[in-house]
Amino acid sequence: MKIVKILAGMLFASSMVTMNAQTDTVTTGKLNTTTIKTFNYDKDGTKIPYKVTIQEQRDYKASFEQSTKNLENWDRKNEPAQVSKLITINSAVDNNLDRILVLRYEKQLADTFELVQTDKGFAVEVDGKSLEYIIGEGIYFANTADKDFFIVDEFIMVL
Repeated sequence: MKIVKILAGMLFASSMVTMNAQTDTVTTGKLNTTTIKTFNYDKDGTKIPYKVTIQEQRDYKASFEQSTKNLENWDRKNEPAQVSKLITINSAVDNNLDRILVLRYEKQLADTFELVQTDKGFAVEVDGKSLEYIIGEGIYFANTADKDFFIVDEFIMVL
């Protein structure tokens, strides 16, 4: 009976290794960064400071397809990286500003990410697509086509 259990365990382990080895998409790398910026916004003539923390995570994936020249070889196909940014808005002066935004999109080869201050809050610009966060109101898209590029979730920070 002991031998049957050992053989069954070895068979299960080898089948899991075989199934994992045959996937055609693998994660080839990860990137994690944190950026902190401090901005001010005007509320009834008073400048109120707030801090924006951006934590970025990228998962680089590559997929493989069978070579047309040699059926034993596989050609590597690069996939766009999946980018997730956790944007935390925190103010020591006004707790009503404390928010968390989760921003997700697919990174293209040469994307540019910029966080710029606006009169009413801040804007996130990626490859010409923009999203504006208006303090006290929420998320605003200047161009409705940009809604398809970004996936955004907004949460209230509870301490």
